[in-house]
Amino acid sequence: MLASLYAISPTTITSIIGKTYPIEPKTPSITPLRVFPTIPQIPKLLKKSKSETATKIQRYTSLTIFSFFFASSAFLFLSAAFCLLVSAAFLALVELLLLVFVVFFLAVAFLVFDFLPLLFDVVLATFHTSFLIYTYSSYSLLIVILL
Repeated sequence: MLASLYAISPTTITSIIGKTYPIEPKTPSITPLRVFPTIPQIPKLLKKSKSETATKIQRYTSLTIFSFFFASSAFLFLSAAFCLLVSAAFLALVELLLLVFVVFFLAVAFLVFDFLPLLFDVVLATFHTSFLIYTYSSYSLLIVILL
């Protein structure tokens, strides 16, 4: 019966050598809220130095400028100019090969066949091929400019 009374009572009582001592329940102390709570400290590992921050800003800036350059009309103009240079070099190479072929064929025609109509056919075919190549290159130039 005494045990049931102890279980109901809000504070427990312990007896040591005939004396009874009330045991206060240990409740956590409640700290009042501050008006301006303090910011928790950032760990040392998460703090960035000024040089690291400057390096990151520089990287982001250069990356942004780099991407804007490739999206700009200046890059398109430079790429078109590069394409024109490559096509001009290719056309020059083709013309050189045609010239070598014509000279070789003319030499063969003069030495072996020794008649004039074949010479005119070769020259006409060469000029016709050159005209087609230049027409194609002008169309490709027009397409590159329009893009």
